[in-house]
Amino acid sequence: MRHKNTHPGQRAQEEPREDTGIAKAIRAAGGQAKLAEQLGVSQQFISMCHQRGWVPLMRAVEIEAVYGIPRKELLNPRLVSLLDDEPMQQA
Repeated sequence: MRHKNTHPGQRAQEEPREDTGIAKAIRAAGGQAKLAEQLGVSQQFISMCHQRGWVPLMRAVEIEAVYGIPRKELLNPRLVSLLDDEPMQQA
C-alpha cells in the first residue's frame, strides 16, 4: 500500500516535527526564506534541514549566535547522544 502523494519507488516523507531547533529557528526568523537569507543559504536547504530535523554544526553555531537557540537542539540527535554518552578524555 502506497502512502498518499507518493509515486511507486518513492519514500513517503514524514511531516517535519515542530519542536525541533530548526523549527524554532524558522519561527524566530519569520519563515524559511528569511532564515535562509540570514544564513546566506537557499530556502531549499532550510526546507531539507526542517524535514530531517537538524542542521550541520557550522549552521547550528550561526543560528545559536543569532537566535539564541542552543546548538544541542539544532544538531543531529545521534551526534548529540554520542557526545553526551562519552566522557571527555584528557590527553
